[in-house]
Amino acid sequence: MYPEGSKMRNVLLQKYLKNTKYALEATSRAEVEKFDQVIDFFQKYGDQYAMDYLLMMAQGYQESRLDHSVRSK
Repeated sequence: MYPEGSKMRNVLLQKYLKNTKYALEATSRAEVEKFDQVIDFFQKYGDQYAMDYLLMMAQGYQESRLDHSVRSK
């Protein structure tokens, strides 16, 4: 999509790879426990709406870290 050496590619690399502190440890014990608590819910509604439950869980994790109390502004 962005050829090597292009300005846009360099900007994106700097933005996302220069500092990765924003990336949390998704496989930590606490995060896996959250996953285990909600997997049945995502499987149920994934089947009901013919959607990939893991894809929905990934989206939910990115938006709220699977924390039901989190609300957008």
